[in-house]
Parts: sequence; C-alpha cells; structure tokens
Amino acid sequence: MRLALLPLLLTSCLTSREEYDALVLRALDGDGDGFFAEAHDGSDCDDEDPAVHPDALEVCDLKDNDCDGESDEGFTLMWYLDADGDGYGDPGSPFEGCSPPARYVSQGEDCDDTDATVNPSTVWYYDSDGDGFGIDSPRRYACEAPEGFAPKNGDCDDFDDAVHPGAEEPCDEAVDYNCDGAVGFSDGDGDGVPACEDCDDSRAEVAPDAPETCDGLDNDCDRDVDEAVLKTFYRDLDGDSYGDALTSQEACEAPAGWVADDEDCDDTDALVSPGQEEFFEEMSDAGSWDYNCDGRNEKKYGTQSGSCALDETSGDCDGEGFVGLVPPCGAEGRVIVCINECTSPVGKSDFIQPCR
Repeated sequence: MRLALLPLLLTSCLTSREEYDALVLRALDGDGDGFFAEAHDGSDCDDEDPAVHPDALEVCDLKDNDCDGESDEGFTLMWYLDADGDGYGDPGSPFEGCSPPARYVSQGEDCDDTDATVNPSTVWYYDSDGDGFGIDSPRRYACEAPEGFAPKNGDCDDFDDAVHPGAEEPCDEAVDYNCDGAVGFSDGDGDGVPACEDCDDSRAEVAPDAPETCDGLDNDCDRDVDEAVLKTFYRDLDGDSYGDALTSQEACEAPAGWVADDEDCDDTDALVSPGQEEFFEEMSDAGSWDYNCDGRNEKKYGTQSGSCALDETSGDCDGEGFVGLVPPCGAEGRVIVCINECTSPVGKSDFIQPCR
C-alpha cells in the first residue's frame, strides 16, 4: 500500500531529495524503530509497536519483544496459591507464568496455608518453663516453633510453669499467677481468712473458724445464724420481772416486755410472782391465795400458846397467832399479837388470816 503511493509522491511537489527519502523510509518502517516491517522484507515482527524489533530486550509481557519467535523466554515466574491471605503461598500449589492469578503470590514457603498466623514471619517467644507463654526477648521468626519457644508472650515469671496469662489464680495465695498485675488473695477485715473463704470479709468476727455468738450474724459461716447461742425469753405481761412459761421466744437480748425467768404462775397480776414476800388478806385477781407461786397456800399466823418470846437471833418478838382453831386464808379469828419487846400480848378479835 505504502509503495503504491510512490508514483503519486514522485508526481507531487517535493522540494528536495531528502524529503523523498524520508517518505520512503516512513513507508517501510511504520513504527519508526529503525527496522523495516517483515512485509517489506524487513525483520520487524510488529511494525506498529516501536518496543518490538530484533534488538529489543525481552520482557515478561506475553509478547515476542525481540522477534525471535518466542514470547517471554527467560522470564517465566513461579506463583503460589495463598489461601489464608498471609502473603505466603502453598509450595504444593504452584503456577508458572509472568502474571499471577488471583490469590497467588511469589513466596511459596507457607507451612500451613489454612492458618494466616503460621508462616515464615510468625513470631515465637522464648519460653524457658515450657508453659506455652514466653517473654518478649529473645524471639525468633519461623514457620514452625523452634525448640524452647512458644507462640504467645506475656509470661510474668518464665521460671514457674504455673504462672502465665490465663492461669487459674488461687484466692488464698498472694501470687499473681495469671499475670494481670493483681493477686487473688485479699483479707478486707484482717481476720487472717482469705476473702474467698470468708462469708463476710467486712467483719473480723465472721470467719469459718469463728465461735458463734449471739449477735444476729452467721459468725462461723455455716449459713445458720446464732445457732445454739440464742436465749429463751418469756412474756411478762404484768411487769413483775417474771414471765409466762407457756409463751416464749428466742433472741439474743430480751425484747421489751419479755424476761428470762419463766416461773410466774399468774402473768396477769403483778402481785403474784415467785419473789413475793408479802401476805394478803384477799385472793389474787385469778382467785388464788398462792401469791408466791410455791404451789401452796401459806398462812401467816398459826396458833398462839398465850405467851410471847423474843427471838435472840433476829431480835423480833415471836409468838403472835390465833387462839384456838386457826382459820383458813381470808377467814376471821381471834389473834394474840406480841408487842413491846414481848412484854405485853395484845388480843384482837375478827382478825383476817393473811396468806401467800
């Protein structure tokens, strides 16, 4: 086609021979790389690409750059499947070519292409106690663990295999077993018992071995409160400090209106109680002469023989009593009363027999 233009060019208005030679050269070397196209008996295998000619350097671009009939010779590369995306491929899954397919990389040293954390750049930490946790230095980089190295660091005592991150931390030892900067042991109340074994670490009087006392607390941590130490109190309705044995409750201290003594035989009458020393001429509100709760009707006066005698021990004049038959409680009779240092007996009629 280009040669067919020459007659036309020869007839055109060319100003010089140099212009003519330049036109001819452009017709024979379309891409201007200095080599004629093979179609014009030249050696340029692609006269439209100035980077392709016999003297060009072969590069990896799927082209025959040097026109020797072969493409990318000497430049074929190996690529490896990187399934876990860690930048290292599986040496057992190679691909040969200039450009890698998707998910292929140039490095094929991965020892586990299913785990992105395992590759030649994996960091291993020196682990002298073999507990699976090492220290920051020294460290190694390898696909597999070197001897004496672990995949994790953070060990705060690399000479004790019981101490490492995540270790179980006993609550009764002041040791930082799990390397969190704290210890499991605490004793808030200072009773010598660890908080984990103390049911109330805010009270020194509460601990598993503490004696149970009557204070409303579970002192010995057995989930029972004041067991075997509660006191029994009895209702004292009449306020005479003696309670009703049939009405009781347990407590540490006596509630208001309750007493520890249960010997009251009439809790509705304050004059009736075991401590009563007086004698009365009328029955109690409950209709009883037993004012001192001794179970009997005790008469104040018995019989009088007619003479008076001085009690040398007490100094009292003794000998007063009824003349003749002793009347029952509340009944009348004649009584002789010794007075004036037992020198002047006095007789009284219609005297009521007091009892208790």
